[in-house]
Amino acid sequence: MLNGVLRNFKARCIRAGIKTDLKLNLHGLRKSWATNLANSGKVPMHTLQELGGWAKIQTCEEFYLQNGDANKERACDVLDELAGGGE
Repeated sequence: MLNGVLRNFKARCIRAGIKTDLKLNLHGLRKSWATNLANSGKVPMHTLQELGGWAKIQTCEEFYLQNGDANKERACDVLDELAGGGE
């Protein structure tokens, strides 16, 4: 069943014009989904852990939460708003 799902997904990507040169698999989709949710700043880690089915929250934090420049900017924006400077 899993191979059929992946085959169907790849076929839809091709029809949509999405290049699938790189290794495309369901694990990559799951990692992308979890990373995007984690980095949105709108989904609590405990919720992501539950949705992803991980036993430990440390798994989410270690592998899916990326501390990039966008997150730092978002944190600064929140602090500015709290200080009244974001008006």
